[in-house]
This record gives sequence, C-alpha cells and structure tokens, in this order.
Amino acid sequence: VEGTKNIVDTILSVNPMCKLIYASSISVLNIDKNNSKKPTKYAISKFKAEQIVWDYMKHKSLISTIIYAGLIYGPHDLRLVQSIIKYLKAGRLFYIQGGETLAPLIYVDDICDLFIMASEKDCANDKSYISVKGLKIGIHDFINMLADRVGCPRPKYMLPKKHLMAMAIFLEEIFDIFKIKTKPPLTRRTV
Repeated sequence: VEGTKNIVDTILSVNPMCKLIYASSISVLNIDKNNSKKPTKYAISKFKAEQIVWDYMKHKSLISTIIYAGLIYGPHDLRLVQSIIKYLKAGRLFYIQGGETLAPLIYVDDICDLFIMASEKDCANDKSYISVKGLKIGIHDFINMLADRVGCPRPKYMLPKKHLMAMAIFLEEIFDIFKIKTKPPLTRRTV
C-alpha cells in the first residue's frame, strides 16, 4: 500500500504525464463492502492500494489504467501450475465444490499483451479491465488437463468449499495468534 502511494506520488512529482498501469487482482472484486466475508490480507492490501490509485486519478489527475489480474499461468510459473503438479504427484489434490464453474485463467503472454495495449491506448485511461482469457473451463478441467499432461491420476475426491473455507480461516487465525512464520497447510487463498 505504501509502495503504491510512493509510486503515484513520484509519478506526479517527476512526470505527471507518465501513465501508470496498475496491476490489481481479481481477489479485490470479491471484497464484500459489508464485511460478511473475511478477505485475505493479500486482497485487503491490493484493495487499499487500488483505492489510492482511484483517488489519485479522481483528485490529482493521475493517468492510470487498472488491470484486475486473473490466475496467471505459463512458462516458468512457480506458483499456480507448479503447486497443482506438486500435489498431483503426491496424490494429495482434491476437487473443491464450485471449481466446475469458469476459472479466471489467463496465459502470461495474454496479460502482457493487455498491459501493452493499455499503455498505448488513451481510451484505456481512467478505466479498469478484468484480465481473463475467456477459456470455457473450470479449475477442475484445468487440473485434469495438467494431470493428464504430467501423467498423474486425476483427483478422486470432492470436498465442500464451505467446510474447507472454515478450516482455512481457523488455521490462518491460529498461525497468526501464535506468530507461526510458515504458511498454514490450508489457506483461504488456496481454497
């Protein structure tokens, strides 16, 4: 959040005509203004930083485009694809109810193209875009494609999201209370 504020302040003081392409996250779109859902720390930080960008666009003439990044995958991906493959190979991956619906996936080259277009087109100024490619697959389909590709069996079980989310929140709170430095085995973000 402070880093975003420093960047926008610097842009306005050094070159006010410089355009900022701000990478937000689709997790921001899930933040419930009534706080009926507990957002992750990541989502909260992205939300607060994005609010700074919107405020500077409205009140300080910052030229910016906000892009809500979906789940980015592609070569050299060390997070999404690699973690799915790791759990597939260990036989510890399961489906979560709801993963049958469309997944917000975007290939790395496609999001790079979006950033380039947003930087070059004035019509993108002061607007926001959700960066998903429109693949007609759910995350379960994506997992199945990866399993087939690496020669691992597909997951056999499907667990209810509501119970997993409750467990993830509980584990995150315990790790936070006891100041455990490692990541919990289950988090809201992974669910």
